[in-house]
Amino acid sequence: RTVRVVPYVAVGGGRFRHADRVNGASFTSTEGAFTAGAGVRVAVSPRVWAGADVRVGWELHTRVAGVLGFAIPSR
Repeated sequence: RTVRVVPYVAVGGGRFRHADRVNGASFTSTEGAFTAGAGVRVAVSPRVWAGADVRVGWELHTRVAGVLGFAIPSR
């Protein structure tokens, strides 16, 4: 038996580094970064699923995403 609806939570963290040249001078910055949110995945058929999630992250932004996936049968 397959579960039809699967809710999930996503959390991630890391380090963001940026380097650039401005008017001939080098500029580099480093800071922490994160993302966190929740979503749901729904089985459309035994091998196809669709999902959506909402996340927030640093520098404060909001992301809304949709996804469509399929399972490749193994031999």
